[in-house]
Amino acid sequence: MNARSTFSEWLGSGFRSVYEANICSDDRCTFTTIAWLVVVIVFGAVCSQMWAAPLTPGNILVTQYNHVLEYTLSGELVQEIPVPHPDTSRRDATDIVVSEQGFVYVFNIAPFDKDYISVYDPFNESWRHHYVAAQSGGISDGDLSLMGNTLYVRATAINMHDYSTTTISIPGRGISEISAGYDGRLYVVNSGSPANSIRILDAETFEIVNQVTVFETNYIRGIAADGAGQIYVTDLGGNILVFDKTGKLQREKNAGTSSFYDLDLSAGGRLAGGTRFGEIAVTDTLLESVNVFSTRGSEAYVCFVPEWPLRIVSSLEIAGPNEVVENSEGQYCASVHYDNGDSVDVTSLVEWSLSSETYASIDDLGKLTTQLLLNGEHT
Repeated sequence: MNARSTFSEWLGSGFRSVYEANICSDDRCTFTTIAWLVVVIVFGAVCSQMWAAPLTPGNILVTQYNHVLEYTLSGELVQEIPVPHPDTSRRDATDIVVSEQGFVYVFNIAPFDKDYISVYDPFNESWRHHYVAAQSGGISDGDLSLMGNTLYVRATAINMHDYSTTTISIPGRGISEISAGYDGRLYVVNSGSPANSIRILDAETFEIVNQVTVFETNYIRGIAADGAGQIYVTDLGGNILVFDKTGKLQREKNAGTSSFYDLDLSAGGRLAGGTRFGEIAVTDTLLESVNVFSTRGSEAYVCFVPEWPLRIVSSLEIAGPNEVVENSEGQYCASVHYDNGDSVDVTSLVEWSLSSETYASIDDLGKLTTQLLLNGEHT
């Protein structure tokens, strides 16, 4: 199959690119046009940053009762978004993160059923669901964290390109919490009791580069790290603690609540912690004051909406093999290029389709499969 760009057009909410697709028989060198490979960005958050964002940068997102709730920093409810599960009504939407492009990722688990990473496009108010195969011991609920093109949840790394999974295997006790630090490292809290050992991993190799034990708390339930490697934790006692990279306590503050469940650190230095009873504590890295507001009274996972810079899409690029023979497969990828020079892989976030599926098909992740041509059917 040979693909060449035919035209691209702006649809208002995204780009639409059309590629001519040809299939090549194994026993002859001629090509026959069989379909148009159409790639449409249907997730408008990739392209919509020139307009007011559907999610307000700097606000807090909370998952509760299988809903995503958006709050201001002072605790005013802005909107609520139901989180569907593609297979069952018995589900539990746990932790949540937001990418720099504005997509919302929710870990959507279902007891005795399949677990998914559910992706919400706030601009078009639509969901996509990607099945995640559980690793040894199961994924369970836990901190969902994002670094580059990889999602992390407990002992599992999830490639956002094809949603394949890799088990994070490290010496010592298991993993109860994992967080991607702004310094490019992964911060892991041990399972069991006491839960106060922090292993710091290389994000590529998963090798331990440092390990500290903090004796000021016995049960960490939330961890984050800034660009300098300073560590922030919340615990079951309602405390927020700050440690340097050696594990030395720098400062601490009781938030006036209890049973923290989750912690998020924004790029601008704000901290938000969610508790078992639905309270949200908001402060900054200095811990000078803490604002606590109540939500709906159940376990609350939290994240900040990134305060992304204004940037405009300049082009959509499709990459893949120059040709794919009959009865074979080919992988295509989509990237968005912005006017500031940034580029983002959006292969899993665009809509792939063919104008005709008589001799070929393409899946949601850009994998094209060609069928066997009968001799004499095309010339």
